[in-house]
Amino acid sequence: MIRASILALTCIALAGCETFAPPTRSIAIANETSATIHDARVRYPGERQPHAEHIEPHALYVMVGVKAPLPNTANVRWKSESGESHDWLAKVKPALPPDFHEGTIVFTINRDNSVTVVANKWQGQDLSKNFLDLTTQPSR
Repeated sequence: MIRASILALTCIALAGCETFAPPTRSIAIANETSATIHDARVRYPGERQPHAEHIEPHALYVMVGVKAPLPNTANVRWKSESGESHDWLAKVKPALPPDFHEGTIVFTINRDNSVTVVANKWQGQDLSKNFLDLTTQPSR
């Protein structure tokens, strides 16, 4: 017991225990519909909600710095341009590669109001590293 405590204190003092920190990911909400969507959110246990007031057609909203464990499912909610509310329970872990630990989880709202989940890809672009170079939210 004492040995484990000393080891833990040594880890904190020397390395900041980075090896114990959960990986950092990003969550993206993509709008692949032909109209602006409003009040788009992704909810899952242990994480603050990515929330976009509006996302233009074929645009992407990204929230960085997500450290919560990967959930099995996430609830995606949004309102269509006409004000109709939509709610989709998306499978997260089953949609991601088994070796996925860091990068961007992309929740795409499709034309038929379904949601697909993929890792690191949006419109053929790689989001695993430098996604901030992309236009993430068009200005109005």
